[in-house]
Amino acid sequence: MPRLLTIVICCLLSGCVEPPIRPVPSPEQIAAENEAIRAEVECERRNVPLIDDGTSDATTVALALALRCNAEYNAATEAVAAGLDNDAQRRMLRKKRSLRENRIEAFLPIVMQYRQTTKEK
Repeated sequence: MPRLLTIVICCLLSGCVEPPIRPVPSPEQIAAENEAIRAEVECERRNVPLIDDGTSDATTVALALALRCNAEYNAATEAVAAGLDNDAQRRMLRKKRSLRENRIEAFLPIVMQYRQTTKEK
Protein backbone atom coordinates (compact mmCIF):
# COMPACT_ATOMS: atom_id res chain seq x y z
CA MET A 1 0.00 0.00 0.00
CA PRO A 2 2.73 2.56 0.86
CA ARG A 3 4.40 1.83 -2.48
CA LEU A 4 1.15 2.53 -4.37
CA LEU A 5 0.63 5.74 -2.42
CA THR A 6 4.16 6.86 -3.28
CA ILE A 7 3.56 6.20 -6.97
CA VAL A 8 0.29 8.13 -6.92
CA ILE A 9 1.90 11.09 -5.14
CA CYS A 10 4.80 11.13 -7.62
CA CYS A 11 2.39 11.07 -10.55
CA LEU A 12 0.38 13.93 -9.09
CA LEU A 13 3.46 16.00 -8.32
CA SER A 14 4.91 15.49 -11.79
CA GLY A 15 2.04 17.64 -13.13
CA CYS A 16 3.21 20.50 -10.92
CA VAL A 17 6.59 20.81 -12.56
CA GLU A 18 6.96 24.23 -14.17
CA PRO A 19 7.73 24.38 -17.88
CA PRO A 20 11.10 25.80 -18.84
CA ILE A 21 11.19 29.57 -18.61
CA ARG A 22 11.57 31.36 -21.91
CA PRO A 23 14.82 33.31 -22.11
CA VAL A 24 14.50 37.01 -21.43
CA PRO A 25 14.97 39.10 -24.59
CA SER A 26 18.11 41.17 -24.73
CA PRO A 27 17.91 44.92 -24.12
CA GLU A 28 18.81 45.41 -27.79
CA GLN A 29 15.92 43.19 -28.89
CA ILE A 30 13.49 45.05 -26.64
CA ALA A 31 14.75 48.41 -27.89
CA ALA A 32 14.44 47.33 -31.55
CA GLU A 33 10.90 46.06 -30.99
CA ASN A 34 9.86 49.23 -29.17
CA GLU A 35 11.36 51.45 -31.86
CA ALA A 36 9.61 49.56 -34.66
CA ILE A 37 6.26 49.75 -32.88
CA ARG A 38 6.81 53.45 -32.13
CA ALA A 39 7.52 54.11 -35.81
CA GLU A 40 4.31 52.32 -36.80
CA VAL A 41 2.24 54.35 -34.33
CA GLU A 42 3.84 57.60 -35.50
CA CYS A 43 3.01 56.71 -39.11
CA GLU A 44 -0.59 56.02 -38.13
CA ARG A 45 -1.00 59.28 -36.24
CA ARG A 46 0.72 61.32 -38.94
CA ASN A 47 -1.34 59.85 -41.79
CA VAL A 48 -4.82 59.33 -40.38
CA PRO A 49 -5.76 63.03 -40.78
CA LEU A 50 -4.61 62.89 -44.41
CA ILE A 51 -6.59 59.76 -45.23
CA ASP A 52 -9.80 60.09 -43.24
CA ASP A 53 -12.36 62.20 -45.06
CA GLY A 54 -14.87 61.76 -42.25
CA THR A 55 -17.46 60.13 -44.50
CA SER A 56 -15.86 56.88 -45.65
CA ASP A 57 -16.42 53.71 -43.67
CA ALA A 58 -13.90 53.38 -40.83
CA THR A 59 -12.72 49.97 -42.04
CA THR A 60 -11.99 51.43 -45.48
CA VAL A 61 -9.96 54.21 -43.87
CA ALA A 62 -8.16 51.66 -41.68
CA LEU A 63 -7.22 49.60 -44.75
CA ALA A 64 -5.97 52.71 -46.56
CA LEU A 65 -3.96 53.62 -43.47
CA ALA A 66 -2.53 50.09 -43.36
CA LEU A 67 -1.42 50.46 -46.97
CA ARG A 68 0.14 53.87 -46.26
CA CYS A 69 2.03 52.54 -43.23
CA ASN A 70 2.86 49.16 -44.76
CA ALA A 71 6.65 49.48 -44.34
CA GLU A 72 6.35 50.41 -40.66
CA TYR A 73 3.79 47.65 -40.05
CA ASN A 74 6.08 45.07 -41.65
CA ALA A 75 9.09 46.34 -39.70
CA ALA A 76 7.14 46.00 -36.44
CA THR A 77 6.11 42.49 -37.43
CA GLU A 78 9.72 41.53 -38.12
CA ALA A 79 10.95 43.08 -34.88
CA VAL A 80 8.42 41.09 -32.86
CA ALA A 81 9.13 37.94 -34.90
CA ALA A 82 12.85 38.23 -34.16
CA GLY A 83 12.10 37.76 -30.47
CA LEU A 84 10.14 34.53 -30.94
CA ASP A 85 11.59 31.13 -30.11
CA ASN A 86 11.50 29.37 -33.46
CA ASP A 87 10.81 29.61 -37.17
CA ALA A 88 7.32 28.10 -36.86
CA GLN A 89 6.26 30.85 -34.47
CA ARG A 90 7.77 33.50 -36.73
CA ARG A 91 5.94 32.11 -39.78
CA MET A 92 2.64 32.01 -37.90
CA LEU A 93 3.04 35.62 -36.75
CA ARG A 94 3.94 36.82 -40.24
CA LYS A 95 1.01 34.95 -41.77
CA LYS A 96 -1.45 36.27 -39.20
CA ARG A 97 -0.26 39.87 -39.53
CA SER A 98 -0.36 39.68 -43.34
CA LEU A 99 -4.09 38.95 -43.50
CA ARG A 100 -6.24 41.86 -44.67
CA GLU A 101 -8.67 41.48 -41.76
CA ASN A 102 -5.87 41.61 -39.20
CA ARG A 103 -4.37 44.70 -40.79
CA ILE A 104 -7.74 46.43 -40.61
CA GLU A 105 -8.12 45.30 -37.00
CA ALA A 106 -4.69 46.70 -36.16
CA PHE A 107 -5.39 50.12 -37.70
CA LEU A 108 -9.07 50.52 -36.88
CA PRO A 109 -8.53 51.74 -33.29
CA ILE A 110 -6.43 54.69 -34.47
CA VAL A 111 -9.13 55.66 -36.99
CA MET A 112 -11.84 55.43 -34.34
CA GLN A 113 -9.74 57.39 -31.84
CA TYR A 114 -9.07 60.07 -34.45
CA ARG A 115 -12.75 60.33 -35.30
CA GLN A 116 -13.67 60.60 -31.64
CA THR A 117 -11.19 63.40 -31.00
CA THR A 118 -12.18 65.37 -34.11
CA LYS A 119 -15.86 64.90 -33.25
CA GLU A 120 -15.29 66.40 -29.80
CA LYS A 121 -13.66 69.52 -31.24
